[in-house]
Amino acid sequence: MVWLTSDPAFSVDPGSVALEGLRYTDPAHVRAKMGLTGDVRAPTVVISTRSMEAAIAELPTVATARVRATLPDVLTVTVTEREPILAWRAGDDVWLVDVEGRVF
Repeated sequence: MVWLTSDPAFSVDPGSVALEGLRYTDPAHVRAKMGLTGDVRAPTVVISTRSMEAAIAELPTVATARVRATLPDVLTVTVTEREPILAWRAGDDVWLVDVEGRVF
């Protein structure tokens, strides 16, 4: 176990995390919610994917998130965003509204 948590070959590079399904969500916000900022490499085997999924789902544009960790050093994030049914303009601002009435 010590080998898996200390060997750099089993650590995720924050810059190489694949983010899929983003259209309205800023990738930097997703990375920040996941705690993947800077260049600190996290050991793949100790990453809490459930916690990351819950944190990403807190973003207003996100309906669901799935985080998958694969050895040796791959982290894949798949986001399903809210689908807007209308755009609401207020001056220079544009707000999107989904079918549930959520504004994002």
